Amino acid sequence: MRTSKHKINFGVALGAPNAILTLKKDNWKELSLKVESLGYSGIFIPDHFYPQWDPIAAMAGIAAITEHIDVGSMVCCVDYRHPIVFAKASATINLISNNRHIFGFGAGWMKEDYKMSGIPFDKAVTRIRRMEEAIKIIRGIWTKESTSFNGEHFQVEDVPKAVYELEYAKPRLMIGGGGKLVLKLAGKYADIANIFVGMQDDPGKNQRIVREGSFNNIGKKVERVRDSAVKAGRDPDELVYSQWIATRRMIGDPDEEKKKLVERFGVTLDEINDCTWIMAGEPSELVEKFKRLYDEFGISHFIIDGGDAPNIEELEFISKNIIKPLSKI
Repeated sequence: MRTSKHKINFGVALGAPNAILTLKKDNWKELSLKVESLGYSGIFIPDHFYPQWDPIAAMAGIAAITEHIDVGSMVCCVDYRHPIVFAKASATINLISNNRHIFGFGAGWMKEDYKMSGIPFDKAVTRIRRMEEAIKIIRGIWTKESTSFNGEHFQVEDVPKAVYELEYAKPRLMIGGGGKLVLKLAGKYADIANIFVGMQDDPGKNQRIVREGSFNNIGKKVERVRDSAVKAGRDPDELVYSQWIATRRMIGDPDEEKKKLVERFGVTLDEINDCTWIMAGEPSELVEKFKRLYDEFGISHFIIDGGDAPNIEELEFISKNIIKPLSKI
């Protein structure tokens, strides 16, 4: 059993990767304030090129109207903007939100985004090396009076600090990913390590990503982050360990919902029950599932995929039956 320094909390990601619309102009304020009132810890916006709101603009808007909830990206892709742009935007959102910004950052995975934009989809190792260079530049612009960097992928010279309100200059950095190299980066640099399973464009690989999300495999991923943190001279217990809950089936008969998931993913019922990124079952069963992740691996931060059109009834159900019981831990 592993003791965490951090309390269990739940955020909501507003929008699936290929969402038609993440937010709507007529009710985005109402939705954001409702999520805050229900006791969720954060609102997170995806970064893709489908018809969905831009994360930078959306985060700034949500930060301006909320008071307590974190506002974050889930996650921004290194290849979609220059590191200086990321650094300036994230520091500004942190200023607007009074230190409530979580800058989620990743190496990119959705081939369709790259195809649409004409951005070269390099090998994973290249994208991850580029991501590490970007992290060094971004962190420098957050905290240093001047940042210069001469790397393989980025070269910047004498870039001034993003903002001069020193207490707001540095957002929390959340690195999202599930591969070994990204998990190592999380241990080396992140404030929050968000554990993904292998993201896939190919629906035929659903079986693999369910099995990759087993308790055993998630535990191994957390250990990779912790080992990397130790090698970097960091205290691994200071990091927040986070997980994305990609599938939730809370409205309807729990057994029937699980049967649908068995058919959808082509796996067994035991594998559905053992998959840590699937939220389906009786509330008491799910409370125990999250407690196990917390007790065994120290995972305290969960981000629920709210889907294209978040179901308020479902979010209320989760708040009452999952978040409130776990908030006492």
